Amino acid sequence: MDCRKIANQVYDLAAVDAADTLSPLVREALEVIDHCWTPMDNVSLSFNGGKDCTSEKMRPIHAIYISVPSPFQVLEDFIEEATRLYNLDLFSCNHDAPQVESIVTPAPQTNGTSYVDAPKLAILIGTRRTDPHGAKLSHRNMTDPGWPSFERVNPIINWSYNDVWSFLRRLNVPYCSLYDEGYTSLGSTFNTFPNPALLVPHHRYQKPQLLPHRSSPRQPLYPMPQSLTLGALDFKNGSKPLALTPKPRYRPAYELLDGNLERSGRGRISASKQCTMI
Repeated sequence: MDCRKIANQVYDLAAVDAADTLSPLVREALEVIDHCWTPMDNVSLSFNGGKDCTSEKMRPIHAIYISVPSPFQVLEDFIEEATRLYNLDLFSCNHDAPQVESIVTPAPQTNGTSYVDAPKLAILIGTRRTDPHGAKLSHRNMTDPGWPSFERVNPIINWSYNDVWSFLRRLNVPYCSLYDEGYTSLGSTFNTFPNPALLVPHHRYQKPQLLPHRSSPRQPLYPMPQSLTLGALDFKNGSKPLALTPKPRYRPAYELLDGNLERSGRGRISASKQCTMI
């Protein structure tokens, strides 16, 4: 991956005529990043592999990853690959906390210092105004009480859900493949599932044509479409299928038109839904 080429594309996009709705947002994000870079001793990126922080990776920097309990392995693999592609100095903080949505302060490193306690530290975060707890944030905010003191920088705070996808797709920025499977907001495997708003309606499948009865059990009595999952079958008289259950299909995340439905794929997953996903 040519990071210099991508950086040039980003700055070119920021310089495009104002008629391009994405251009002023990119320009604003770059200005926020540049303004925090000079006075700060340390600037890092909060990187969890999601689409929002992926749109922030405009230059290789130190990064910190705080995982949730039971993360998606596909997402973990993407973070590992992105770390290599962007030459990130990634500090990972894994924990066994029972809370799914909680964020735990990273533990001190082995040398006794804390990654987030460095003086004048700023961390770039992909929070947007429509995110939980994001409505009252500005471009730069100090941490909440109980956290180590550092500045949270939100370059894309004013971006919409569709703005993020316009940016990623226009510049061909790699993103986690889960978004192509209907996921629009990634969290833990305990509370994340494909967005129902992107579910492709089931079509009526043509009833399979029955073949003449054969005594040999080695040959199927009727062809089974590969796109269908075998449900309960009634082999009475060796001919009649009782049910064929189509596997749910979802459109990719960038096809979600209403950004207000972004988190419709978040919540407790029932046992039946887990079985369907598997």
